Amino acid sequence: MSRRPTLIAALPLTAAAALTLSSCGSDGSSEETGDKEKDAVLADGEQSIKAVDLAVVNQDPLDKAYLYYYEGEAAAGTQEFIQAYVKENARVTGAYRFYEAVVNVRGKDSASLVYCEDQGKAYDMYLKPKKVNKTPVTKDSYVLYNTQLSAEVVVPERE
Repeated sequence: MSRRPTLIAALPLTAAAALTLSSCGSDGSSEETGDKEKDAVLADGEQSIKAVDLAVVNQDPLDKAYLYYYEGEAAAGTQEFIQAYVKENARVTGAYRFYEAVVNVRGKDSASLVYCEDQGKAYDMYLKPKKVNKTPVTKDSYVLYNTQLSAEVVVPERE
């Protein structure tokens, strides 16, 4: 048997409030806690973000990579997010910066991951015709995410 993390709810909270913005200030250095469980949560969070980015690049709202990490309402919301890019024949280019990660492990099967994202250097790129929509950095370029994770026991299928 193997355990798989499942992102139960990914709730983007807009950074309109000064309180939110003040909680997202950092030098952007690499996050690592030295705690095995917390570092695993950080690694799974990173991989889930990469999986969603891959689905956007692949223009596939049902890409298996992100579905490994998301289920239920979180999967449905993520599918809608990806589908919006597919509908516009677009993807993201540039760079995001993730920082100020806080992990809270709650027992053997539950954890939360709160982190900040700087979208100031990330832009929508329309594929046909190929055009990058560079937008100015505003307070809305900074987003606070609060993600709940749970471990699910998965029995691998036999071939």
